[in-house]
Order: sequence, then structure tokens, then C-alpha cells
Amino acid sequence: MEYDFLLNKLEEVAKISYPKINVEKKNIILANIILDDFSGKVSELTAVLKYVYQNINLKDKDIAKIIGKISIVEMHHLEILGTIINQLGMKSCYISSNHCTFWDASNVYYQIDDIRDVLKNNIIQEQDAITQYRNLICKTYDTNIIDNIKRIIIDEKVHKEIFEDLLKRQINKVL
Repeated sequence: MEYDFLLNKLEEVAKISYPKINVEKKNIILANIILDDFSGKVSELTAVLKYVYQNINLKDKDIAKIIGKISIVEMHHLEILGTIINQLGMKSCYISSNHCTFWDASNVYYQIDDIRDVLKNNIIQEQDAITQYRNLICKTYDTNIIDNIKRIIIDEKVHKEIFEDLLKRQINKVL
């Protein structure tokens, strides 16, 4: 496959272990904040469902395969955040931190006709996730949560780099 080196990149980052999840103490306020990363508009749940949708529906099956592999990593992030939320003393559920908005399928970007637009949107969402995670780190002193979020950020940066590489290749095909 033309993009084997990108799949190798995903396999390499997968070798970096995730810290065991063991939060220091219950903290409902922090759990509530993490809900937005878990199941907000820009969240692991949104990423999982968007990337599964793209994997199933994109015409370019090589790119779809890469995105499918990324969706699996995002599922792991969803599991990590859900476990952290539960350990902090709140039941993880698909609702925003304001408890007024349930996760909604309109959070998924469904436009897939132009692969460049798909990749641009994915890059933006990955960067937004990185920014949200950096902000989350500033809201806790719990080193276990910080270490888990830093490990997730490593993955998100790699995903962004992969999407940027794919976008460059798509632009170069047009030129």
C-alpha cells in the first residue's frame, strides 16, 4: 500500500505504553470538566464515530484504512477518559459538562465528497483536541491524570501529522 509508512507510524507510537489509571482522589468537578473531552462536540466519542464513518464511506480505501486504525486508538482514549471519570466519582455518560446537552450525531462531519476537506477537518479536530487536553492539564494537580492526558496528546499529535501528510499528498496529486 502507498501509505504503509503511515501505518508504521501508528504502530510505532502504539509501542509507547499508557500509564495505569489510578487517580489520586475523587473530584466531581474535574470529572465534570473531562466530560467535554469524553463526549463533547470535540471529543473522543465524536472522533471515534467520525473516523468509523469515514472508514466505511470514503472512496479511497487506503486512506479509509488508515482512518479506521486511528479510530481504534480514539476508542482507547474514550475508554481511558471514561475510566478516569468513573474513578473521579462520576458515572461516565455521553453528556456535556453543563449536563444540558447530550452527545448528538450532528457533531460528526459527514462531508466526504472532497478528501481534502475531510483531511482538513480532521486536522482541525485533532488540533482542537490537543488544545483542550493542554487546557485540561492546567486544571489538575493529579499526576496520574496528567500523565494519561500527556500520553493521549502524543497520539493526537501523530494523528494530526498523518492527516497533514495525507493532505499534502492529495494536494500534490492535483498539481
